[in-house]
Amino acid sequence: MGLFLCVAISTLAVSTAAAQSAATPPRFEVADVHPSRVSPQTQFVRGPFMTGARYDLRSATMVDLIVKAYDVTADKVLDGPSWLEYDRFDISATVPPKTAAADAKLMLQTLLTERFNLAIKKDVRPLPSYVLTAPKGKQKLKEADGSGDTGCRTTLEQPRPSDSPGAAPPIPTISYTCRNMTMAAFADGMRGMAFAQQVIGTNPVEDKTGIEGKWDFNLKYTLPLVGGGGVTITL
Repeated sequence: MGLFLCVAISTLAVSTAAAQSAATPPRFEVADVHPSRVSPQTQFVRGPFMTGARYDLRSATMVDLIVKAYDVTADKVLDGPSWLEYDRFDISATVPPKTAAADAKLMLQTLLTERFNLAIKKDVRPLPSYVLTAPKGKQKLKEADGSGDTGCRTTLEQPRPSDSPGAAPPIPTISYTCRNMTMAAFADGMRGMAFAQQVIGTNPVEDKTGIEGKWDFNLKYTLPLVGGGGVTITL
């Protein structure tokens, strides 16, 4: 099961700069929203950028705006009209001094509600997920002694190119050196691994290994963009 945001939105009505009174929920002091004039080659979201009292978000679809405002991934935004993924907008706003990034997200939520009549409903639906399992029998993992930091350190291993003429370029390998890691913590962090979204997407990974305690291990895998490959755990 996973949490999704279901979108309902009325006919688009974008207004220009309008002063907002200081009230709850948090609002930008002044906000201008207008269609983005970008070429097809530069259609990707930029920002948000906060510099002093200025807040800027450029070339954002409505899905991008919802992702930024509600801290979800785009695949968890459901329903709504088709233009949510195509029409792009620029937002320029001012915020009170020393506004925190978390407060700016609340201001963006308010802006989407007031300018686009956006309505969000949280829903829980079945979704695909991955399971981290372990083979039967005694494990060969090295039990951690508790010293040092907890977590995984990432390095990129670039093999030496072949001297043979016409040889294919070597495939880089990403290496994770994990120390003092529980299997539950490792499974939970797999979506944040380099290029993980291209392999396992953004869906959760559940720990079903049944392995308790903390362990030291190395994880290596080849970059999917340059040849793919499996995952090898070096004990």
